[in-house]
Amino acid sequence: MNLVLRKMESGNIKLSVVIASYNGAGSIGRCLESLTRQAVPCGLYEVIVVDNNSTDDTAKVASKYVEAHENFSLLSESRQGVSPARNKGISAAKGRYICFMDDDAYADDCWLERVLNAFETVGPPPAVVGGRTLPYYTTEKPAWFTDSLEIRSEGNHARFLCPKECLFGFSESNFCIRKSTLDEIGGFSTDLGPKGDKMIFGEGAELSSRIARRYPHFWYDPELVVYHLVPERNMSITYILSRNFQTARCYQAFESANADLMRNAFTFVQCTGRILVYFFCSILCVRWFTRHSVPDWLRHAIPMVNCLSRSLYLIKYLVTPHKK
Repeated sequence: MNLVLRKMESGNIKLSVVIASYNGAGSIGRCLESLTRQAVPCGLYEVIVVDNNSTDDTAKVASKYVEAHENFSLLSESRQGVSPARNKGISAAKGRYICFMDDDAYADDCWLERVLNAFETVGPPPAVVGGRTLPYYTTEKPAWFTDSLEIRSEGNHARFLCPKECLFGFSESNFCIRKSTLDEIGGFSTDLGPKGDKMIFGEGAELSSRIARRYPHFWYDPELVVYHLVPERNMSITYILSRNFQTARCYQAFESANADLMRNAFTFVQCTGRILVYFFCSILCVRWFTRHSVPDWLRHAIPMVNCLSRSLYLIKYLVTPHKK
């Protein structure tokens, strides 16, 4: 079923915010509320919520905002996964620029104003615009857990990303792209991204890598801020290391596809050496699991896990024939 609970004239819309949601009833209200307070006039932007087979009250919560705000709409996508849901929103979007947010995030009041300013005033014209993603919490953090584990930032100054940074792009919850670029390049890979309760990473990086090959201008603005929920289940050492392992594997896949045999072999040797260094350093930090020692240990364990993930991927990649 395709639910379109509100329609707008498309003539003046410049920005389309696409929010894919699966069982997001507990957080999507805060997300949508932040989008009603934007400094940009409501006639210049639309908000598209795509309900992805939610079994809770996601559609009910979103419908209240659709009924109250002419520039809000609600769609449904039956194919499970955040990528098909976002692609559904892309196809329905009327704006020149499409902004992606997660249903458990909320935007600074000037978010869309700064996005629009970047697309229309920065030169050369960027294909992609992004900013900082900062954490917020609804439960108490463990004593050892620091905000730095969840901050997604490219520094304190506005700038274009370097070519390697463009391959990975921005956090999917603060990720804005020209509609014309998406029409040409295509949307998110439906093989990647969370599917219901199954966590799969890499959909944003994969899309960024495709865009960067043709349009390498990615603009970063640190004042373009979105706050993202860190649920209690994400504040565990197991989750942090598992997420970094999966993310590193995705990133290495994109790098390997754009590198020759010698470069991949050098990366493998480099990663293998770093595993030993980080492992040795982590052993020296084993005053384990006191308030101050866990962050010190993670400072070495996370890059060690990243290098291990990359090395394991490269072993498989290097022994498998590839067509160029």
